[in-house]
Amino acid sequence: MIKDVFIHTAAKDAFPTLEMYGTEEFSKNMGLIDGKHVKKKDVNRMFIAANVSDNDNSVNPANAMVRYEFIEFLVRMAKYKYKEAGLVATCAESFEKLINELVLPYH
Repeated sequence: MIKDVFIHTAAKDAFPTLEMYGTEEFSKNMGLIDGKHVKKKDVNRMFIAANVSDNDNSVNPANAMVRYEFIEFLVRMAKYKYKEAGLVATCAESFEKLINELVLPYH
């Protein structure tokens, strides 16, 4: 399911990767950006954190995420939105909540 979401989202952006603008649009369209706790700047910060790479790789450009980085982005956003806000106790619960409440209904 996450693979399908990534492919669907990347196809609207910079397939086979996902750039920052595509990540912002995805986050806005699925309701992750709420303007209160989660803002566009938070999405951009998590994009940058998930996209950090130590090696030069033409398959994984420096300004775009590949699928495993997209999954890391979702985990980081889930932790920020739910666990750090005190809505759930664990990262696993936050990821499950993000997937069930925002990603699945969007996809």
